[in-house]
Amino acid sequence: MSTSSKGDQLEKQTFQVLQRELSAGRFAPFDPRFAKLRMKPKYWSPDREGTITFDLSLEAFRAGDSDRPLLTIIFECKNLSRLVSIDDIEEFKAKLDQVECSGSKKGVMVSINGFQPTVLKYARKQGVGLARVDSTGLKWDLSRLPTGDLDAFVVETQSRISDAIVGSDHFLRISAWHFSFDECLTTSWNAFLSAICGFADAGRATKSSSIPFVSRDEIADAAAGFRRVAASGDERLSVEQIAQALHTRFGFELVLDSVAPDSEAAIGVLGGIWFRERRIVAYSTGRLVRQRFTVAHEVGHLLLDHQRFFDSELCQQDDLEPDLLPNLEGLRRLEVQANMFATELLMPRSLVLREFGRLVEKYGLRDRGHGWLYVDGQAENQAQYRRTIAHLKSFFGVSRQAMFLRLLELKLVSGPGPH
Repeated sequence: MSTSSKGDQLEKQTFQVLQRELSAGRFAPFDPRFAKLRMKPKYWSPDREGTITFDLSLEAFRAGDSDRPLLTIIFECKNLSRLVSIDDIEEFKAKLDQVECSGSKKGVMVSINGFQPTVLKYARKQGVGLARVDSTGLKWDLSRLPTGDLDAFVVETQSRISDAIVGSDHFLRISAWHFSFDECLTTSWNAFLSAICGFADAGRATKSSSIPFVSRDEIADAAAGFRRVAASGDERLSVEQIAQALHTRFGFELVLDSVAPDSEAAIGVLGGIWFRERRIVAYSTGRLVRQRFTVAHEVGHLLLDHQRFFDSELCQQDDLEPDLLPNLEGLRRLEVQANMFATELLMPRSLVLREFGRLVEKYGLRDRGHGWLYVDGQAENQAQYRRTIAHLKSFFGVSRQAMFLRLLELKLVSGPGPH
């Protein structure tokens, strides 16, 4: 693809994101009724006695006066094979300084590959905003989520945002966009544009309550409801049953692949959900129990109506970690909820208690005051634990760790833990 074609593609991508967010009213500084997005806008240069064409612009007007913008933000998009240099910023700034606008004007340079480290400080001095977009994909497609929630989720990640802007490949997983303007470092379009408009609190992380708390009982009820649709009775739920229920009741396709695409494998993606396409994907990564839990996790996003907050989500390894706390704020709360749903779906309380009861009789387990299974360093207790957990994890089709944590939740196991 030619440099010109790649540049056009980046312009279109940036325009589409701006248009979507503006139309949805998610840019606090801009009322969509009095704002205009333009592609290839032309602005008059007295020095040239002619116009200069830029890639994009966003203009804000006073109500009733659509001819004279109060503020014009001009965007230059660079899809280069190298990092954007100070020379590139100087050239862009020189063009900005030449053109006339009726009100204030600001400039933003957008890049795919990032900026040289010296550019960050220079751009701040020149009053130029920097935006870097990750072309490989998103953890969450957040078109439904109020952009303020992003800042709540990236508390104390300023250095990581800065690293991503200056060419590191370590993007924050919550967003494909990373911004810098003056002292504002953010992943939020709203905070970035607010900083450009001079809002004093732009880019500061704030607590958000827009991701609601959902109780464990509510999540268990949702999982039980899906089980009633997918299975004929109180039995282990197969992936095939889940796929059939997704298709017949919700119109969703379940795709089971053995290998993730390179761009997703590189960041540890296990699967994902795409609400608009009505598709769930799960990769086995060599472990079928993990693929099974990933499927249940994504079904949780569907049944818990998380499409209110995002249009798509990529599930990564640390989303399934057991140390995620139920009171986490922001988007991580959604991952905790999906994990709880997966646990309730694959290992429902009634079925775990039934199977565990059978093993109590089969293996002659006795409660000596510490619970049915007491796991410490003693050989006999270790043998009882290994025998019991091996049967249960095989029956439910989950990992040893997931099964142990479920028994712990239900107070069927106690002690220091397995060795």
